[in-house]
Amino acid sequence: MARYLITGGDGYLAQQIINNLLYEGHFIRLVDSKFSWVSIPQKFSHLVEQKNFELTNKAKLVEAFDSIDVCFHLATPNTEFNDYDQHASAMLASLHVFHSAIECGNVPVIFSSTDSVYGPNVSSPLFETAQMMPTNSVGVHKLSLEHHARILGLTYGLPSMSMRLFNVYGIWREDWDSDVITRFCRAALLGQEISVYGNGDQVRDFIHIDDVARAFIIASKYIKSGHSCYNVCTGQATSIKNVIAMISSLLGQQLMIRYERKRMGDLYCAVGSNLKVMKELNFIPRISLDSGLRKVLKDAGAITLQKVV
Repeated sequence: MARYLITGGDGYLAQQIINNLLYEGHFIRLVDSKFSWVSIPQKFSHLVEQKNFELTNKAKLVEAFDSIDVCFHLATPNTEFNDYDQHASAMLASLHVFHSAIECGNVPVIFSSTDSVYGPNVSSPLFETAQMMPTNSVGVHKLSLEHHARILGLTYGLPSMSMRLFNVYGIWREDWDSDVITRFCRAALLGQEISVYGNGDQVRDFIHIDDVARAFIIASKYIKSGHSCYNVCTGQATSIKNVIAMISSLLGQQLMIRYERKRMGDLYCAVGSNLKVMKELNFIPRISLDSGLRKVLKDAGAITLQKVV
């Protein structure tokens, strides 16, 4: 049995990782500023501890790292992330996580990063060695964390991995609509218009949350010295228009679409290469977009689904 610490323990990705770790019989210590959504089956309650505090509290973080084998640092700022105080607090929190891990014997830290670190890029698919030119604050924040982790690995020997997540999707709770596929599916089932920013030709790399959770757990079994980064993606390119067409085909109905002006910072193409994560971590996504869309639609209340034509 391994002992895991998960920051952002009340979050979307955390819940999926928790489910998998408990099934394997591991101990989990969760840290978050509040717990509203995380669900722990009663039969596994003895394997879970919940710690309620802000990550800026360094003393409590050091205590939370006691006897921990691996830390999943999943706490992440709001996607808006536009004010100075939020920037400063998020950076301080992550630095506290890294330094607490060092103080407690260099506990490996596997943290969530994003494909936003790449920004607009002529390379496609995106390899981990591609140019970094983020165009939003979250991408800048995550890239900064990657640099800090790299330096701390060189200076103190901290083992760390940044997991660059591409377009993650999958329903978690009834009001969840924080990914584009879930928003599209909910709107379609409610007979509402689907809002598309731009012309819909934008290309994305969609990966289901269950595969992402599995990638983190697999990564924890391949710890090595220093810092390393991995794209967590499928390597498959799909346009927004094609996603809508697949949803329409599955539901057997024509969907209403409203095209709106492209948003500042939106990229035309964001497709990753997963060759490195396949080779070094032996991770291969299992859920196809067709299967993932079926799951989201069923979770959103669809009764019967057609074949994708």
